[in-house]
Amino acid sequence: MDGVESTDRAPVDFAVLEPLLAIGDGSAVASLIELFRQHGPADVEEIETAASDDDPAAVRMAAHRLRGSAATLGAGRVEAIARRMEEGARSGGLVAARDLDALEAAVAEAIDALTGHFGV
Repeated sequence: MDGVESTDRAPVDFAVLEPLLAIGDGSAVASLIELFRQHGPADVEEIETAASDDDPAAVRMAAHRLRGSAATLGAGRVEAIARRMEEGARSGGLVAARDLDALEAAVAEAIDALTGHFGV
């Protein structure tokens, strides 16, 4: 795997959410944020477990799911790290502990940024 994703990028690019906000009252975005709050950390935990069990297929599936959620919400760091993990698992690579730590931190930062910005 490549190195850990740069922390120069903001946790969330809120411009990504503008089209979703334009089509309603914001409840769809609030629902997506709540789902990410619930499932983001669970996906990280699933990746950690799958990595420790040496199960690249499970790493790939959980990373793919997390990457998609992150992309929808503009959480670019999470998306980039999850993409690297997914691609690495597809080719049979191992997940580095530093990448797991970076992913866990990026998910927490994205959740904080999203909930703080939208007050949910």
